[in-house]
Amino acid sequence: MKGLWILGLGVASALFGNTIELGSFAVDPTSSILFANMNPAHSDNPTGPIFINLDELAVASGLGKSLVGYVLQLRASGSMCYTALVNNSCPVIPTQGFLAAFDSDTIAHVGAKNPLPGAIKPEGDYEGAFPETYYDHMKTSMGPPNLMIYNDLFTSVIVPGGTHYLAVGLYDSFFADNSGNLSLQLRVQVPDQPVPEPLTGVLTVGGLFALVAAKRTLGKSLRT
Repeated sequence: MKGLWILGLGVASALFGNTIELGSFAVDPTSSILFANMNPAHSDNPTGPIFINLDELAVASGLGKSLVGYVLQLRASGSMCYTALVNNSCPVIPTQGFLAAFDSDTIAHVGAKNPLPGAIKPEGDYEGAFPETYYDHMKTSMGPPNLMIYNDLFTSVIVPGGTHYLAVGLYDSFFADNSGNLSLQLRVQVPDQPVPEPLTGVLTVGGLFALVAAKRTLGKSLRT
């Protein structure tokens, strides 16, 4: 929220955001929040997403009972193998990132057309992704509204109303052959108290001059 200005009643204030670290959470490289291709010839076998209880994190951080309305910052990190080669070697590279969805519950139908029926659309501007399945190029856009989380880059988004959980899975098109060590870093942006700007000082000085003038007038009237 840095750089947000509030103007009212002749007083200008600026809000500058601090961040509170919420923790780092392991992400299974075979986890998915998307539809999966279950055709026998090219069957995928993703695992369910991890569910992070945002209400518990709010309480633990002293922010009340919910993170709804707060700006959540998310960053993917770690390296993984996306596919084994013919000689069974597995090149390890940095992960491309994760897909996350705000959710009202922890119900997950892994691989279904809509795996997260309780998913909630993020507020404001955000970037989602629905990669087609690797085999047969089947669409996954019937799945939940999601948020793209990039590797080593923070993504910021406002937590929408009704949210209790964050569901997280890998950004990929085929999950069964994945391996690696991945994690999600979470932090929340908390605004400082309003800081008075120079205009406030001008108004305060003006008020003092007015008070002095009033006292002088009162003193003269008493002497006469």
